[in-house]
Amino acid sequence: MLVTKYPIINGSEHELSNWLTSAGIDTTKLVINTLPYGEHRLVAACPIMAGEGILTLPLSHLMSATKARQSAVGEKMIRAGLSKHSLDSFLAAYILQQRQSQGAFWSLYLDALPADFTHIPVFYSPGDLLLLQSSPLLEMVLSRRFTLEQDYNQLKAVAEFKDYSLLDYMWARTAINSRCFSLQGDVVMAPLMDFANHKSEPNASWGGAEDNLSLKLISEKTIAPGEEVTISYRATSNRCFYARYGFVREDDRFNCARITLALEPGDALLSEKMKLLGITDTSLDFDIGANEEQGFLRAMKFLRISTADQLQTAASAYEQPQSKAAELVALEAFLSCVRRMLALYELPTVAGAEAVITELNRNNSEKFIAQEKHTLNSYVLLAATAITLLTHGNSLQYLKQDIETGYQADILALTQVSMAESGEES
Repeated sequence: MLVTKYPIINGSEHELSNWLTSAGIDTTKLVINTLPYGEHRLVAACPIMAGEGILTLPLSHLMSATKARQSAVGEKMIRAGLSKHSLDSFLAAYILQQRQSQGAFWSLYLDALPADFTHIPVFYSPGDLLLLQSSPLLEMVLSRRFTLEQDYNQLKAVAEFKDYSLLDYMWARTAINSRCFSLQGDVVMAPLMDFANHKSEPNASWGGAEDNLSLKLISEKTIAPGEEVTISYRATSNRCFYARYGFVREDDRFNCARITLALEPGDALLSEKMKLLGITDTSLDFDIGANEEQGFLRAMKFLRISTADQLQTAASAYEQPQSKAAELVALEAFLSCVRRMLALYELPTVAGAEAVITELNRNNSEKFIAQEKHTLNSYVLLAATAITLLTHGNSLQYLKQDIETGYQADILALTQVSMAESGEES
């Protein structure tokens, strides 16, 4: 008898497994557990060896965007002039049509999907969103809502779509966004396989079979009976990860934060600087962090140009420091900006102290905000360390601090030049 920490589900998810089995798909290596707070997870039903196939889903049981375009509702969307809509849009329309049709082929699969996605930021209540007021994630969420509403309003040109609400459409798009796989450039929903949760170091992986006509889940290491089967969702920033999946990945390698840099409106060289930077607006956002090292380097290039008294003709000249004095000015400007961004996180929550906030969403929001603040604080340390090193170039122990590799070489080069000019030895 299989012993698991949490009970095996015997509801719609069990019927889903039976539906796949009736089509000749082997599901005997997997069961679905439910956690105390309702989350589902895949669990090994028997010993699984490293490299062993766990589940194979043929095209017939992959709900794809290609099938959606070729379906009746897909053809109506095309006739309504919506052919350029995204693959996700076609698939969402198909999901809603199948969900509403009694006895539809995909009914058992759709019944097994979560009834709501209130843990994902796009569905956050106004109270929950207040927790994100200091983060660029809030703008990302509001932009996503606006885009989905625009898509929904256009889709109402198809008669059947008038039976679906905006929330219905948002549910379908979120189901796709948080659970889909890819196969040969197509977006696919994979029944049962999509119950696998994320882990930074998973024990399974997925991919197309050799014939590209099926999707396979394969073990990466030995999995014991009752052990959860996990996959890695994707290597993306923690901000995008949280927005997409609704939980915070505790992996500092993917941390990032956003800073906004701006040119001085009264700068006599403003137009030349904007031309050199290739921008039409005087301000620019930069994502910086362990996952966005190039963002910091781009920010420094912007600051070298924005703080310059004289300009060189090629923007590429500013990809490295110009001089010790000029780099100190740029670093001071960077440090000031990061501190201003950090101060925004200390602003009191406005309007809605009485708002109802979900405990799960509060916990996730607080973890995420802590990651962004940690990232910004690490850049305060980085800039302060670089400034100290340039000011006291013979104190190389300051490099024990975390200065990003790409920038460390630039700082060392400036320091060595400065010491050579002053006749000092390292």
